[in-house]
Amino acid sequence: MPEQERKCCGMKKQIQTPFWAGLAACALPLVAGLLAYGRLPGQMAVQWSGETGEVTSLMSKPWAVIAIPIVLMVMHWVVYATVHSMVLGPRLMGALREGLGWLIPLLSVAMYSVIYGANLTGRIQVFVLLFSLMGLAVLIVAAHVAELPFGSRWGVQDRFSMASEENWNHIHMVTGGIWGLCGVAVILGNWLLPQNTGRIMIWLVFMGVPGLYSHWMGRRMQNG
Repeated sequence: MPEQERKCCGMKKQIQTPFWAGLAACALPLVAGLLAYGRLPGQMAVQWSGETGEVTSLMSKPWAVIAIPIVLMVMHWVVYATVHSMVLGPRLMGALREGLGWLIPLLSVAMYSVIYGANLTGRIQVFVLLFSLMGLAVLIVAAHVAELPFGSRWGVQDRFSMASEENWNHIHMVTGGIWGLCGVAVILGNWLLPQNTGRIMIWLVFMGVPGLYSHWMGRRMQNG
């Protein structure tokens, strides 16, 4: 494959990975809602008074669990395609473009952290919101770690990963995948078990697995 074509494919892959990760984040409310469907009320609280904290708006369970997440997934596709289009994309700074690309997933996770936390426990759970946003942050980092260019200072730099570009790509795909699963587990765990938010964060311990794996591969390469 010619060098220019390979670079083009790499750029497309870098754009697609955050897109799919964001789409997964938008789909998590649907997954969590279906898993907790029997525990959720038929009419779900979706809006509260900022002064009294009383419920001011209700929505039927099928709409809140199924319809709205699908709408958010479509909105994410539209927003992401727009900010990365050939017309608008080049006019936006990289950080702004990436931030706008994650706007709908951020709104989705924040909104459903409040909705599921409140409807499963009877009151708004601030820690569910905070810890779920931490899980989203891990997912965002994972999406970009998987596509780090060879030798990036933000990547895993050890004997194995720096031995070749192939090793680098392998370890960062593994890292991105495991970190992404950790982020998803934290978000879903906080939504499904809002009373155990602190314990759910134990999933983040597994973020150290890729580093151990890379170290083990380096030792194996040295001995072999």
